Amino acid sequence: MIKIPTDNLYKFVAISGLVIFSIGSILFYNTKNEIDQATYFIDLSQDVLNRKEVLLENMNEESLKILKDETNKTPEEYDSWVQQEIKNILLDLGLENSIQNNKIKVSGYLILLGLILMLLGFLNWYFKLQIYIDRYYKNNYRAREGSK
Repeated sequence: MIKIPTDNLYKFVAISGLVIFSIGSILFYNTKNEIDQATYFIDLSQDVLNRKEVLLENMNEESLKILKDETNKTPEEYDSWVQQEIKNILLDLGLENSIQNNKIKVSGYLILLGLILMLLGFLNWYFKLQIYIDRYYKNNYRAREGSK
């Protein structure tokens, strides 16, 4: 089992900062992927809306009959239904977009907080503690070498 160095407050602050930084980075990466997927879907939806006239014009009688049998809708009704569904999905994505913007802000704050804690923890640990420990061992080593 990994033992976290909690013998010193500075080390604890530094390790905590590292953990917070990691969580913020993962949250940012995941949110960015969600935004990329939503952007792709929006582009795809707009492409479908732009091509709707071409699709309706190119439907032959057999395709129209299959559409009517499967959906109980005329091509115009089906087209308006598809448009409404896409608009509903885009509206949902718009609501999710505000949530994703909040996630981006939170992840940015976590990353910043983690960096500050790591910097403060490691610098304080090194300059207030580790220098003196290194000096102590160096002096003891010299004293042992001098006594031989």
